[in-house]
Amino acid sequence: MTLLRFVSLVLVSSALKFTVDSDSTPTCKGTLTQTDVDCESQTKEECDNHYTASAPNGKTYVQCGWTGAQCLSSGPQCKEKTDPWKSLPTLDAAVEAKVSWVDTPGLKLKSVANTQGLAALGESKAMACGMNGHHPSWSNWMCLVLQVNADNSITRGEVFDTGLPKSLGSPYLEGISEDRALYCGKLGSFIKCQLLAAEGLKLKKVGDTFQVPHPDVRITLEVTVQKLQDGKALVCQNEDHGWAKDHHISCTVLTDKGDSLVAGPLHTLVRGMPNAYGKAAMARRDSSSLVMCHNMNQKDKNVTCGMVSVKGDEVGWAGATVDMDQGDGGGGMATVEVLTPDLAIYCWTRGNNKPCFHLAITATSISKVTGGEFTMPRKSGHNYWQDGRMARMWSDRFLYCFQNGRWDFWEWGNPLCMVVKTDGKTASLPEPTHPNGGNDKQPKATVPAVVTLAPGRAMMCAEDKDCHNPPMGGCAVFYLPN
Repeated sequence: MTLLRFVSLVLVSSALKFTVDSDSTPTCKGTLTQTDVDCESQTKEECDNHYTASAPNGKTYVQCGWTGAQCLSSGPQCKEKTDPWKSLPTLDAAVEAKVSWVDTPGLKLKSVANTQGLAALGESKAMACGMNGHHPSWSNWMCLVLQVNADNSITRGEVFDTGLPKSLGSPYLEGISEDRALYCGKLGSFIKCQLLAAEGLKLKKVGDTFQVPHPDVRITLEVTVQKLQDGKALVCQNEDHGWAKDHHISCTVLTDKGDSLVAGPLHTLVRGMPNAYGKAAMARRDSSSLVMCHNMNQKDKNVTCGMVSVKGDEVGWAGATVDMDQGDGGGGMATVEVLTPDLAIYCWTRGNNKPCFHLAITATSISKVTGGEFTMPRKSGHNYWQDGRMARMWSDRFLYCFQNGRWDFWEWGNPLCMVVKTDGKTASLPEPTHPNGGNDKQPKATVPAVVTLAPGRAMMCAEDKDCHNPPMGGCAVFYLPN
């Protein structure tokens, strides 16, 4: 469908990175394992890509590394990084987001089947991916780095050919660590993934293209990817076991081992789904729990949402699911976002006046907030197409951008965006505007891509599908002042 989504970072034993804050101890970048076990007592498998506590309070760590024939402490001490989303201060309702738009006349990344092609590589960097033509038969899957500068302007890197097969379908881009992203798509009955790394404004492939192992199926559809923690992501797929009669949603955990990917076992969460194009819409709550929503039937009025638990490589429903009436034409094009550990937003926007819901969540439960239903404004001149995407910006507000189809299926328009505020039950919807401040006509984009970079900062990118005029895609940074 469109061009370009979210993340933070990876741990590689041979290349330890630090960021330094107010005191002299640098911040660890990577997944920490709190343990009282010394490095020297660990096996080679335990030693690789591992931090161990080096202070009685468990707040200071040292990296373990395999040297010669034993595991030893290596590198300077570092301290656990804090989660910037915890304990955010309350913003005054009068605080409004600002936007900085950058035209990218050389950004010819066009895609007819890209469900998500934008990923965060940290607080001020993103990766955008898509096709460099109008059709997979003669196009390549390309990516580039987008650096957000101190003034919220954007510097773009060199366009990079991923080498993924031209016939790859529904590719999904997800950042899995700082400067690393996972690009996965369907190819017949398989899922192919490529790990990509950014070095400054340049990209490179990490390892060979990885084929996700799964049981024999006729065809795989609708791939989605969700980061769990640094270096680990959940990859889900719609498996065809009987067209429009028996589709499954199955998921596996992929782990970045530095120069290769390792897949855990496949876990089937949904069976007997008659929705041929149903997919798992996911949003991370924390490193071991996420919200997942799906439509059982393409014409069903209900969407089903639940909490999924991930422990190691084990994946499963954490509790009871909830059904929500979203009107006719269920399909599978939904979007969900977690704002806090207690609150998520679900929206279905394809079709006329589809509702959104506030969802009360815990690690094991989910329910509709009573009186928390609302409807996004309708600006599209088309009777049906108005897909949208969300990215959280604060604990009480999120960026929402949507497609602006105009007269018929092939006539796209300039996407619209707005920053929505919520008190956990009632949403305040401002007038949506074009991020570039222009008219309805350019860029001609399908579904815009959005991604969270950091508290108070999100990015939106739009391709330009104009076949006749020079393409003029672009990206915008939405930010909260101070």
